[in-house]
Amino acid sequence: MTTDITELAQILKAAAEKATQGNWRAFQYHDGRCGIGGGHNAEIMVCEHISKERPHDAMFIAMANPANVLALVEALEKAQQRIDSQREYYEGVIADGGKRIADLESRTVKLPEPEQWDITQVLLCKKKVVAAIRAAGIKVEAE
Repeated sequence: MTTDITELAQILKAAAEKATQGNWRAFQYHDGRCGIGGGHNAEIMVCEHISKERPHDAMFIAMANPANVLALVEALEKAQQRIDSQREYYEGVIADGGKRIADLESRTVKLPEPEQWDITQVLLCKKKVVAAIRAAGIKVEAE
């Protein structure tokens, strides 16, 4: 089952925004009831009775159930794994490209010494120039 992380995050965010804000903590009364409390010992809700003034808190707790949290964590982990994998791949591509550029920039092509040529001689020497460039390891495309 795939989970749309954006949709799940939006649902959780909307529920959390409507819920009572603050530092929530779980507690249990001596009589066995459990509840959720906020700062300064403020009772947010007790499991056997939910305050009618705070219905969004119950919704938030219901949405933050283990199944949703685990699905969110799984989706985040898969996304992070994909990001890490792509990062490794592209770092390799960049490193290889950098080496190739350095190699090409370090090569020197020595062209034949210039002489007094007329246009016919220049055209005939094209083969020499192309051969020298190829000998230096540089690919030459035909025109």
